[in-house]
Amino acid sequence: MAIVAKFGLALTASILLVNLVLYCILLGLAGWAFNEFIDGKLVDTAVNAASPYLIIFSILSGVLGITSVVCGLQTLSGKTENNAAAISAASATGLAAWGVTLIALGLASKQIHIGLIHNKKLKVLEAFAIILAGAQLLYLIVAHVTLHGKTKSAANTAPAEPHTKSATAV
Repeated sequence: MAIVAKFGLALTASILLVNLVLYCILLGLAGWAFNEFIDGKLVDTAVNAASPYLIIFSILSGVLGITSVVCGLQTLSGKTENNAAAISAASATGLAAWGVTLIALGLASKQIHIGLIHNKKLKVLEAFAIILAGAQLLYLIVAHVTLHGKTKSAANTAPAEPHTKSATAV
């Protein structure tokens, strides 16, 4: 926790950029798989019962994850009028993205358990869904420690009222 407190904003920004790249890759793979599935190219060769759901939830996860990154970067920039509202928005979108990514993780695990996947791109999609669940959780933890700790410490640094002694003589 001491490392997070010292390098908090830089660590949060770097995790956000890594998540942005990972979510863009996930969204690209899921978009490809969705297109192939609609065209009927995946149905005969490389799909089990969990694949359509994994593809759909991976697309949702990618969109929410990118939204989470955008909200997080806006909060870190400090250019918002209401910083508390920006932190709340970043936290809410981060939690929503993590929730949908957890569903994609569960579907990827189910797809691995069922087997019958012969397409390497679908295996990579499974791997990214699993990796992103952990990466998004890491972002949520670091952002919570960094951003919420910053707002609490800023609230506690308000000047205190001067203490006055009572007029009682001893």
